[in-house]
Amino acid sequence: TNTGERRGFQLPDGTRLELNTASAVDLDYTPQQRLIKLTRGEIIITCGGIDQGASFDRPLRVQSHHGVFEGVDARFILLQGPVCTQLSVTAGRVAIHSPIASNGGPIQVLPGQSYLIDHRQARLAPALDMDAGAWVDGLIVPRNMRLDNFLHEVGRYRTGYISCAADIADLRLSGGFQLDNTDKLLTVLAQTLPVKVRYRTRWWVTIE
Repeated sequence: TNTGERRGFQLPDGTRLELNTASAVDLDYTPQQRLIKLTRGEIIITCGGIDQGASFDRPLRVQSHHGVFEGVDARFILLQGPVCTQLSVTAGRVAIHSPIASNGGPIQVLPGQSYLIDHRQARLAPALDMDAGAWVDGLIVPRNMRLDNFLHEVGRYRTGYISCAADIADLRLSGGFQLDNTDKLLTVLAQTLPVKVRYRTRWWVTIE
């Protein structure tokens, strides 16, 4: 997907794959495995269990730069960043196969849980300040979210530079905002908080 674009795909095994803005995957489906490689960005996977149509078990696994994940009758979100991957599970169960737990086995992640995974460890994430999967419905839904963090998220969906003055960075937002038109989103933002949106150019925006 390009910046600001979202796309959904139905895979041959019935898995539903959603790509967020500026995201890419490679599919490696063979008689031996079902593997989705997240090369950049963010995805939502909705999958069943073992592929019953195959002559032998082919669990669905997803690989990011930082780990390997197996979903079992699950819906989960993977966001790959430069230093870690964030896993959020909304239904079912996801096993983190790499990196493994201290006892040598996979880490089982249940609905409502989020983990941060780097090359060395997987650890529980702090409570999320936004609905991790709302983007699939074209929304960003902050929960008492800092303004600077909110703008960082909005910036993923538009080309150019967006920031806010340091003295208003800690203003808090909750609610729902439409992602399909980020200029309109910024207009709504200025009606929601005591801020002004200043366009230096079409692609350089500061909030004051």
